[in-house]
Amino acid sequence: MITWLLKTILCTALLLAMYKLLLEKEKMPRFNRFYLLCSILFSFIVPAITLRSNTPPTAVAAAILSAKDIFPFHAGLQQPATSSSYNFLPALLGSLYTVVTGLLLYRFIKNLRAFSAAIKNNTMVPWHGALLVLTTGKQPPHSFLKYIFIGREDFENGAVEKEIMEHELTHVRQQHSLDVLLLELLCVFAWFNPFLYLYSKAIRLNHEFLADDGVNKVFHNTPAYQQLLLSKISRAGSRQLTSSFNYHVTKKRFTMMTKNTPLAVIVLKQIALLPLLAVAVIAFSAKTYAQYPPQVLKTAQKHIQSAKENAPADIVEAYRSIFSAYDLDTKEGRKQFRKNLSPDDKAKLEQLFKKMSRKQQEEQTVGFEPPPDPLPRITPAQAEFEGYKNSEKYGVWVDEKKIANDALNNYKTTDFDQVFVSRLYGAAKKNVSYQYQVDLMTKEYYRRYYDKTIAKADINIMYIKRSKPQ
Repeated sequence: MITWLLKTILCTALLLAMYKLLLEKEKMPRFNRFYLLCSILFSFIVPAITLRSNTPPTAVAAAILSAKDIFPFHAGLQQPATSSSYNFLPALLGSLYTVVTGLLLYRFIKNLRAFSAAIKNNTMVPWHGALLVLTTGKQPPHSFLKYIFIGREDFENGAVEKEIMEHELTHVRQQHSLDVLLLELLCVFAWFNPFLYLYSKAIRLNHEFLADDGVNKVFHNTPAYQQLLLSKISRAGSRQLTSSFNYHVTKKRFTMMTKNTPLAVIVLKQIALLPLLAVAVIAFSAKTYAQYPPQVLKTAQKHIQSAKENAPADIVEAYRSIFSAYDLDTKEGRKQFRKNLSPDDKAKLEQLFKKMSRKQQEEQTVGFEPPPDPLPRITPAQAEFEGYKNSEKYGVWVDEKKIANDALNNYKTTDFDQVFVSRLYGAAKKNVSYQYQVDLMTKEYYRRYYDKTIAKADINIMYIKRSKPQ
């Protein structure tokens, strides 16, 4: 969850920066509205997307190994994986989030109720598809949803200019309030993301550009409209969820009214967004490595010594005669074969096996393969380490011992020298809720694992197939 939140914040920052650099100063308000709304939703969705890729070649050989091959230590070398001390930080942060979110939600609902009360307690008049709410007192016109709030006295005396009314009517027709409500709700539940507030300002400003454009298309007198806006600045003031007049945005609005962006520039800047959005997807999406099926993995493994030409039939017959008395078609028979096979017979098998060609080796029930190289020293990245705490996705082992996911709060990434993530398939997925197994090695455990693996570098591994060759 923490990883997702951090990626969301960084993604909103990147997409907002793209808007500021490429789009905000160009006269294409409709596209900019589309970009702002889609990009903010994009920033919440992308971190939840999982990109799967093939396992890197260096990890392929290790992926086929059993847990015994990768983690050769057992009881006696395990060390406590958890601490008895309780970590209060998650509970403290959770409480803080709940309190702040509750207060912001209360304020949001309070503002909505204030508008609802104003609508119910005042006279409404249908007007060009909108509803005029005639209020008491002096206040500039402002809109919310399908309602335009205007002072009763100004309306009855015809004191509100047609351009101002058209401006608010454009807000209503284009449903700008829905954009504002969406941002307000996001700020309620994701208040810790500072870039959401900058998004809110950018969207409100773009709404003003759109409304101004609507006025100028109707009246075709931009200088007169600008003079009218200047006269309204001192009277600005309206509720938080509505559009309003103020000097800060008016200057930008004036600039946009007289700006003319060539079509070629608009198209080029829109096209330039595509590779940047692709970079955002790659940078902020989750990534997993897909394991190859065993038959494909085998081709990526190291091979034991073999002859270029087929070995004589007597070599193959001598090889098979050593294990012919054993039942290798059953699990118990294979177990007894491993248990009862003498070291001398095992050495003979390996010697004869190396005299065969690769094709002959693959036909044998009993075979040998080189031991795996030690897994490389890898310190988990902080973002991935936080993701391992998600018990719905990961099962976690530390030094071969299963631990609770939240027990990772007692560790730092630098406590580990190896991390191995494998996807669960088939029977391994039974009775578990997670999709991936994470095996972590502490520094001391990895040192012992590495030393023992190197010590076995010359000892080939014997494997047994489930059925005899024909």
